[in-house]
Amino acid sequence: MTDEKKAEFEELLIKNRIPIERYINYKLQSAQYADDVIQNTFLAAYRSFETLRDVSLFKWWLLKIAKNECTLFYRKQSKLSTISIDDVSEQVFAARDEFTEKYSGSEMLSKLEDRDAKILTLFLLEERSQHEIADRLHIPIGTVKSRIYYAKRRFAELYGAENMKGIKKMKNTLNFPLIMPELQLIRKDVPFFEVRYEDDCFIIPKLGNKSSWASYQYPQRELITVSTSHVSKKAVIHGVEGVKINRDTYNVKSDYFGVNEAIWFTQLTDEYIRSLGVIQSDGDDDYPTKVYTFLEEEYDIVCNGNDRVHGMPVMIIENPLQREGEALQIALYNTRYTDGVYAVTIGKRTFETIKFVWVQQSTILTDTYVDRNGRTILTRWYEPTYWMSQERQERFKPNATCIVNGMEFAHIEDRIGEYVL
Repeated sequence: MTDEKKAEFEELLIKNRIPIERYINYKLQSAQYADDVIQNTFLAAYRSFETLRDVSLFKWWLLKIAKNECTLFYRKQSKLSTISIDDVSEQVFAARDEFTEKYSGSEMLSKLEDRDAKILTLFLLEERSQHEIADRLHIPIGTVKSRIYYAKRRFAELYGAENMKGIKKMKNTLNFPLIMPELQLIRKDVPFFEVRYEDDCFIIPKLGNKSSWASYQYPQRELITVSTSHVSKKAVIHGVEGVKINRDTYNVKSDYFGVNEAIWFTQLTDEYIRSLGVIQSDGDDDYPTKVYTFLEEEYDIVCNGNDRVHGMPVMIIENPLQREGEALQIALYNTRYTDGVYAVTIGKRTFETIKFVWVQQSTILTDTYVDRNGRTILTRWYEPTYWMSQERQERFKPNATCIVNGMEFAHIEDRIGEYVL
């Protein structure tokens, strides 16, 4: 190969290296084996580079070589019988306790007489039609209309007519309180504990899992959205196995329920959580559906610092924050920095947690509190004040702020998972 060809190969390899390394790591999962296959792939590509007629196809040509090398690896290992596949251990979640601050539509209806409560439950909470209610209760349709009318009047006498619309909204809030419960964070002078953290936006990406979380905006502490995610099915993205996650979100103020508001694909291994892809604009008819995958070098995957290949480690290990007075100093963005052990009290429940701080470069800061079972108990969300409009700065002016690497962030909202209810 000529020096000119070598230089061209090196330039193309540098440009396309990250997505190919991601592919091999995601496909093989073991970093030790992946490193060997990566080297074999690049060596094979170097040796046959002169056969590539159109260099604009370099990335896909290199991907084909990577696929072949992965296949060869599995064939060799199957003959040697050296691969063992261990099931990822399941997290055992504690059962829910009662949460006294909840606002429940069914709880309000329970103060009515049984007949009134039953008819409004069917009509408002379960959204049954009048004909369905008639069949269910074995009464004429006219009787159903009459009972609904008088039950609404009696409800209005107890709670006011304006709360009637609120009953239907409460169904979609999933018993999350309308106001953020009293919150207390106390740092404990005890040793840090490591924890396996498989969470991907309040859900563990394993087939069949489902969970909900709520977002509260400050300073009013009002409930603004309730989201429910579920791992709907297995997924294969570019030959890499993972799962598909769908999220529905209810906006409390607008009373709008968005189905499939977010759809993404994730791979969970013993060592990493990896972003495989995301579908954007799928629920908006005004915009084309866009699909991004990990094979795009610029795809914003969940990563650990500058490691844009392997994903986010599932183990949270101690990595203390550096402080200069009240200000924080971090060396790497997109990295978990730990801040000790905290007792987190939400309402009447207290959890022992570790805290980690994560800063996306110049955009978002989050404080996350994780219990010993690897559950997200609380995430506090901050935004840099420099990118806020004047109106937005005024709105969030009463909120707490923090300084990271000389940049001011304002506390915007708190997010809690269903585990705290």
